[in-house]
Amino acid sequence: MVKNTSIISIILCCFIIACRTSNTPKQYRNNTTVPGALYALHRAQIADSVKRLILQKAGPYYTRRTNATTRVIVDTILYSPSRNKVSFFIIVENDGSDGKRPYDANCFVAYLSKDSIITSIRWMPYYNLELYSNLKEISRDIRLIYFKKFKGTGSSNLKYNLDDVRFWDDPYIWNY
Repeated sequence: MVKNTSIISIILCCFIIACRTSNTPKQYRNNTTVPGALYALHRAQIADSVKRLILQKAGPYYTRRTNATTRVIVDTILYSPSRNKVSFFIIVENDGSDGKRPYDANCFVAYLSKDSIITSIRWMPYYNLELYSNLKEISRDIRLIYFKKFKGTGSSNLKYNLDDVRFWDDPYIWNY
């Protein structure tokens, strides 16, 4: 019970932080939540999937910085209102043996199957944070970018922030 309460507290904290850093109009903010046990299941699935990407040197993990010792941190998971899609922030902690700062962060999107399995994970290469020395700072900055600055930057095709309910139906993001 204590573990579930902790997970729910983490989810609420992430959501509160997201709301404070969002410029999405209130009527469009995504308030979708899931039970703590489901969040924990998805968190484990995502961590395993990202670890495989690292070992395969796929997606944003094509560099020599990531390897089998890289730690995967699932920072935030966002769910579509229909709960058939997810977006999530990953922070990786590299061993620092290259003398560089250890933390990098990326955003991904994926689909959820009917039996709640995460499928078709795709890296969103629009913003990647690299070479941070502080975990809290990189966590704050990845949220700030995707909740406040994502809309309308980099490409006129990016119409919505990740915390916007309209993001989940945006064909530019989801038709792949």
